[in-house]
Amino acid sequence: MMATTANPLPNRTTVAVIAVSLLVLLSTPVVPCPGPCSCSRTYVGCSGRGFTAIPDNIPNTTTWLGLHDNGIQTINNNTFIDLSNLMYLSLHNNVITTLSNGTFSGLSNLQRLSISQNLIRKIHSGTLNGLFNLKILNMNHNFIRSITNGAFMGLSNLEYLNVGYNSITTLNNGTFSGLSSLQRLDISHNRIRRISGGAFDGLLRLSRLDLDYNLIRNITNDTFVGLFNLEYLDLRHNSITSITSGAFTGLSNLLTLDLRNNFITRIHSNTLAGLSNLRTLDLDKNAIPNFSGIVLPNLKRLYLRYSDITRLANDFFTGLSSLNYLYLHNDITTIVSGTFIGVSSLQYLDLHNNNIKTITNGSFIGLTSLSTLDLQNNKITTITNGSFTGLSSLSELDLQNNNIKTICSGAFSGLDNLQILNLDENLITNISNDTFVGLSRLTHLYLHNNVIMDIERGTFSSLSSLLYLYLQNNNITTIDNGIFSGPGNLRIINLDDNIITYISNDTFAGLSRLWSLYLRNNAITTVASGTSSGFVNHGRLYLDNNIITNINNDTFVVELSVGWTIFAH
Repeated sequence: MMATTANPLPNRTTVAVIAVSLLVLLSTPVVPCPGPCSCSRTYVGCSGRGFTAIPDNIPNTTTWLGLHDNGIQTINNNTFIDLSNLMYLSLHNNVITTLSNGTFSGLSNLQRLSISQNLIRKIHSGTLNGLFNLKILNMNHNFIRSITNGAFMGLSNLEYLNVGYNSITTLNNGTFSGLSSLQRLDISHNRIRRISGGAFDGLLRLSRLDLDYNLIRNITNDTFVGLFNLEYLDLRHNSITSITSGAFTGLSNLLTLDLRNNFITRIHSNTLAGLSNLRTLDLDKNAIPNFSGIVLPNLKRLYLRYSDITRLANDFFTGLSSLNYLYLHNDITTIVSGTFIGVSSLQYLDLHNNNIKTITNGSFIGLTSLSTLDLQNNKITTITNGSFTGLSSLSELDLQNNNIKTICSGAFSGLDNLQILNLDENLITNISNDTFVGLSRLTHLYLHNNVIMDIERGTFSSLSSLLYLYLQNNNITTIDNGIFSGPGNLRIINLDDNIITYISNDTFAGLSRLWSLYLRNNAITTVASGTSSGFVNHGRLYLDNNIITNINNDTFVVELSVGWTIFAH
């Protein structure tokens, strides 16, 4: 039998240690949680509890204090004097009207302070004294009219300042003194009319400045002095009418400049001088008829929509050698040959919503890298031979919603890489068999919502890569046998909403990979047997809303044998 050994009794030393530990625990006072707040370790949540003043007895170990969504009106000096461990303080959505000197005394470790959505009217010098470690300060949605010089002195670690949605009218020299670590400054949605020279002095690390939705009228050459590291400047929705030459000199690291929705009427050759690294420029909704002479060697995106441009001259974009994306919704009627010479890097050109009637030969010469051309919603009537000469890299061409009646032979010649062609919502009546010659890589062809009555045999014969063909809502009455020969990879054909009366058994011959065939809302009376002979397994044939009266016994034998679903309601 194995002997059992009893657990040894604790020695005197162990007993003594346990006794002392218990005495310490029992003698340590339990820090009360100010009612009716909720507390968890160093978190104290007092939000939405109906407080009209800062509650007493907040534990001095608190690191996170939520006092938002109350009715607090006043904060007495030294209220937070014992909360040296506090790192986060939320006071937003109260009714605080004044912040006096000493309001935040004792909060030397505070990193985030939110006092937005209150009734504060002014930021006094000394109000924020002692917040040496503050990194984020939200004062948006108040009624602040002015910021006293030196108001932010001492906040050398602040990285983000939001004073948006206030009533500030002027930014004086020295307004933001002391903010040597500031990276983002939001002063949007105020009433700023004037920015004094030197207003942003000392903001050496600022990378983003939001000044949108103000009343700024002029940008002078000392407005942004010293902002060497600025990357994003938002000036949209102001009342800017003039920009002094050299106004942006020194902003060599700026990547994005947003000037949309202003009243700028002219951009001079020196207006944007110094912006050597600018990547995106937005000038939408101004009144700039000419952009000639601007040199921005690294610009990638240019927005010039709704800017009263009626004509593109042949030197319009000289100096924009790196441009990739260009947006030009305006009232353009003419594109002169050679307009785009010099922007050979352009990949996306948006010309929709203009008044272009004619595309002359050579209009797009030089755009050897262009992949997408959007010409929808214009007034083009004819596509002539050579209209798209030079667009050897084009993969998508959108011509929908124009007035196109005629597509000349060879209109799309040279577009060897075109994959998507959109011609829907035009006035095309006939398609000849040489219309799409050379488009061997085309996968999507949109021809719906036209007035097409006749499609010549062989029209699609050169489209060997075509997958999707949309011909719905036209006036097609007859589909000749072999009309779809050539594009043997077709997946979808849509012929809904035409006036087709008869489908022969050779109409869709050779389409062994077809998934779906739409023939709804026609006037079909007869469907010959074996119509979908050779189609891929498990496809769909839609014959709804026709007037089929003649169906042979074996009409759908093939279709059903390969698992096709037939809809013929």
